Amino acid sequence: MQTFLHKTAKYIIDKYGTILGDICIVLPNRRAGLFLKKNLAGIAGKTIWSPAIYSIEDFIVELSGYNVIDPVYLQFELYEIHKEIEKTGAQEFGEFLKWGKVLLNDFNEIDMYLVDAGQLFGHLTDTKALAVWNVGGEPLTDFEIKYLRFFNSLKKYYDRLSDKLLEKNQVYQGLAYRKLSEQIESDTVDLPWSNIVFAGFNALTAAEEKIIFTLKKTGKAELLWDADTYYLDNKIQEAGRFIRKYKKKFDEDDFRWIDDCFSTDKKEISVLGVPQNVGQVKVTAQVLTEMAGISNEMHNTAVVLNNESLIIPLLNSIPETLKEFNLTMGLPLNDTPLSNLIEGILNLHENSVKFDKTGGKAPKFYFRDIIKIFEHPYLRIIAGAKKIESVLSEIRNSNRIFFDYNELVTKFLTEEEDNEIPFSVFLEPWSNSPQRGIEKIIKFLDTLKSAFTDNRNSHSPDNTKTQNLEMEYLFHFSKVFKKLKNLIIEYPYIENIKTLREMYNQIVQFVSIPFYGEPLKGLQIMGMLETRTLDFDNIIMLSVNEDFIPAGKSDNSFIPFDIKREFKLPTYRERNAVFAYHFYRILQRAENIYLLYNTEAGDLGGGDKSRFITQLQYEMAKYNPRIKINEKILSVPPVKEKINDKIEITKSPDILKRIENHAKNGYSASALNTYRNCSLQYYFKYLAGLDETEDVEETIEANTLGTVVHDVLSKLYEPFVGKNITAGDINLLKSKTELFIRKSFEENYKNGEI
Repeated sequence: MQTFLHKTAKYIIDKYGTILGDICIVLPNRRAGLFLKKNLAGIAGKTIWSPAIYSIEDFIVELSGYNVIDPVYLQFELYEIHKEIEKTGAQEFGEFLKWGKVLLNDFNEIDMYLVDAGQLFGHLTDTKALAVWNVGGEPLTDFEIKYLRFFNSLKKYYDRLSDKLLEKNQVYQGLAYRKLSEQIESDTVDLPWSNIVFAGFNALTAAEEKIIFTLKKTGKAELLWDADTYYLDNKIQEAGRFIRKYKKKFDEDDFRWIDDCFSTDKKEISVLGVPQNVGQVKVTAQVLTEMAGISNEMHNTAVVLNNESLIIPLLNSIPETLKEFNLTMGLPLNDTPLSNLIEGILNLHENSVKFDKTGGKAPKFYFRDIIKIFEHPYLRIIAGAKKIESVLSEIRNSNRIFFDYNELVTKFLTEEEDNEIPFSVFLEPWSNSPQRGIEKIIKFLDTLKSAFTDNRNSHSPDNTKTQNLEMEYLFHFSKVFKKLKNLIIEYPYIENIKTLREMYNQIVQFVSIPFYGEPLKGLQIMGMLETRTLDFDNIIMLSVNEDFIPAGKSDNSFIPFDIKREFKLPTYRERNAVFAYHFYRILQRAENIYLLYNTEAGDLGGGDKSRFITQLQYEMAKYNPRIKINEKILSVPPVKEKINDKIEITKSPDILKRIENHAKNGYSASALNTYRNCSLQYYFKYLAGLDETEDVEETIEANTLGTVVHDVLSKLYEPFVGKNITAGDINLLKSKTELFIRKSFEENYKNGEI
């Protein structure tokens, strides 16, 4: 198989020779550059001067001459403009965050597609005005007036943000694209290369089109395409939608390249329906084991994840026989164990503010937030399992819903005066101060670092890999909170814990821990976008379900679908065409293909295989008989071996004595019902004394209320056993009822609020 990048490398060396220092090659992503360099070196057969190789984003930023602003800082810049425009009507930063990011995405898209912002926002304002127009002539409400004023001011937001950033020589990605397209069109860019080769592109934004085709028209650039006649010549095949459009701008001999792999190559395609995501991962592991048994060389095999949440399960399932593999995607910081602990600490302090009725004088912590933190395994590393279990037991047995800080520290968390466990680092109240909260979390991360270091020094080297990973978690979370600390200093708009939490969530969702390895060796694990320009003999693709590939129709934007269509902005239709191209392109040179999809529906639907699979099954058998497609629906096999899980309790003299003792106290209705439902459960609960872990009762549970009723009635009527009850006795009992009820609740619902 001749890969696209091998063909590209051969073309470049044949045309430009091996002196490539003044040649620039632009690819859809950075990863493709590594593989292209490998192919260039292999074809040249000697040491050569490498051409400049860029991803399209890096190429545009490099030539534009501007600095791309961090997306988080960009939100603060937009908020300052919001305050300038709205003045006293400006929202708090926490409220602004809910829509500010959406507006920035719209601005970015407008610039990348070179849309006239004035016309678009004018059209949008008119559309919104028609939507609230009252036919009867009634005046607009205050809400409707504010609604229209907001859309009418969007052009101001756009202009002021652009001007403010450009004054500081800064841009966001879309603005960099717009500015470079203007510079290229006016021929004011000094290119440091004699020729530029754009290779492997499909759907170009309007700015990319103007940049690339203007350079081509002036003889400074050429394009190398990667298409197949199967989807290019078929006018209703969405995978070829964009390349068909670009092909019209080329002479027939000048358009490179169109292959016919789907019509000539032999392919084995296995479509596997597997229940649940974990099932897909386990089947993938089996397929990899079989492949490794045939060949130790796995560099021509790729696992493609359409659902990136499967990274961790997949890494845990890779066969041990595969010594080398490379993961192009990082581990999302949100999926780490430390993320759960940080989330718990933020919850604890946010809820303490929410439930506080003392104006910050004596904030209290909700017991479930405390339990969630203390059940985290990292706390056991700091304090030891014995101490943690003691604290959890004390909290549950106390039947208290709220605890204040001083009570927690003095009653639960201090063993001796000279041996205080450092829980105060994260439990000490933050007084709704983000600055204080950040300082405390940074200090807590340092405490964890010391605990991990001590733990590593006292354990065998077998745990070194896990502990190194935990230190990596700490490093990246420390960076996140130090970034938040700097943001608060520069932009004083994060005024409370709730806003801090929202800002933290926005930062951490885009942070991943990179995996370091040899990118050109072994099995390749990647997302769909990383497959661009790459080719493999063997493809295993997971989560080939609707709503994953192609993605759903949801579009978080202020610009409605019809206006996007009018101004040629991308909608879900264009996104579907993009992913159709990626899907068919990665398959066109592959020989062995496994397409796995989840057969089980989730809470919001699902379980349907992607329509791309259905297209393959319907069209490929007719298009090329050498392509064999087999579909199997897999299920979890039943357990073959017979497991004897029967539990029998023999009625020994000791057991009979326990039954007699229980009978002396009388059988409650609950005990009798338990025996009728399951005699073994009756034994465990009433005779062996085993019961579920006691939990704090936030409200009076039914069993507690039943116990109180039984207890009060027993105390009231016990003196009248064997006697006749008169009307006077009943009146006497009524006068004692409230006292007995209170005493019974004090015994059976300790510390609870009645």
